[in-house]
Amino acid sequence: AVDFLRRNGNYADAERAQGYPNAAESVPTGANASSSLIDNVIQRLLLEQLQGQGQAQRTSGSGNGNVVPMPPPTAPVASAVTVPAATIDDATLQAQKAQHAAGLTHLAQTLQQEQLKAAEMKTQIEYQKLEQERLAFSLQREKLEAQQRMRELKDSEESATREREREQEKAREREANRQRELEMERREKLATAAIPVHVTHPTTASQSATVPQPVTAAVSAPTPVPAQAVLNAVGRLDDVTSSHVFDDKEEEMQKEAAAEELKQSDDRAARKLEVLQAQRRSEQAAALQAQAEKEAAMTTAVAAEAAIREQRERLAAQERELERQRREADEWEVKQQQREAERSAAAAKTQEEERLKEEKERELEEQRLADEQDRAQQEAQQEAERVQREIKEKEENERKEAEIRELAEQRRLQEEQEQKEREE
Repeated sequence: AVDFLRRNGNYADAERAQGYPNAAESVPTGANASSSLIDNVIQRLLLEQLQGQGQAQRTSGSGNGNVVPMPPPTAPVASAVTVPAATIDDATLQAQKAQHAAGLTHLAQTLQQEQLKAAEMKTQIEYQKLEQERLAFSLQREKLEAQQRMRELKDSEESATREREREQEKAREREANRQRELEMERREKLATAAIPVHVTHPTTASQSATVPQPVTAAVSAPTPVPAQAVLNAVGRLDDVTSSHVFDDKEEEMQKEAAAEELKQSDDRAARKLEVLQAQRRSEQAAALQAQAEKEAAMTTAVAAEAAIREQRERLAAQERELERQRREADEWEVKQQQREAERSAAAAKTQEEERLKEEKERELEEQRLADEQDRAQQEAQQEAERVQREIKEKEENERKEAEIRELAEQRRLQEEQEQKEREE
């Protein structure tokens, strides 16, 4: 049976038949059918051997050659070792299962490694996203700070401009007030002189100051003027002229002081404006640098996004490939299970057929043994009858021989009597 299994390629079953428990453990499925097959083959070979020995003993027994030979066994040797086709490639099936299990293990390890890589890549992507968000937040904060500084600088410039305009407006108002006050003083002095006076303003030649109309109207009348009045008027005119000269110098000094103050205010505003412009230029440079850093960061982020997208596409392709392989493996496993179920069903059917066949063979063997016993009884009975017949024949022959001898003796005696009588 072991040699037969080895010749058919069932090495695992052959090793199990030799009594190796590890080989039995290495065959997780299909072992029952193979075990029953081995047991059936061994039982049939032993039965054939016993039948062959019985036939040899019956044919080689002593006697006068009248022994009836036994009939051949009901099942030939070839039919006793027929193996179902579903169980012949059991070792191939086990090898395929082992190869498939190794492939699934390798696939699971590869999937686990890819999942670890995907998790690591996901962590890196999350870290890059957080880094990008942090960078975007810092750039946004710097941008807001730069905008705030620009607004503050603009507000400072506007406040400086407004302050300068207010100072200029105040200076113009003070100048206008001072001019009005001087004009009022001139008019009051001319009014007190009571003569028509044409005054030329020292700063503007086009300006002229005249006495009020009633005074000119009163003076323009052709009335005789006394000499003393003329001298008094000339004296007063000299006083007015000298006071006008003094007022003009004071006015020029005030103008110079106002101009100096305005110049100092302009200088202060210009210096403040220069400081603000320098600060604004530095803020603009910082904003440009921040913008350049932002553009570089955005370029890096775009490159990182492209790399991440490419990595995601590659991972998605790998996941699709793994899913396809897993689906094919599942389909193959389902087909294997179906084939295994079919093989199991075929093995169960074969076992049932074998069991029925064994029962039939056992019944036939029992019938054959009963027939042999009947034949043996018949042979014994026939032998006894033959012996009895021989005994009867022998007795009959002896009786006949005795009768023949007796008749011969009587005939001899009669012949002797007749001879005596003839002789007499």
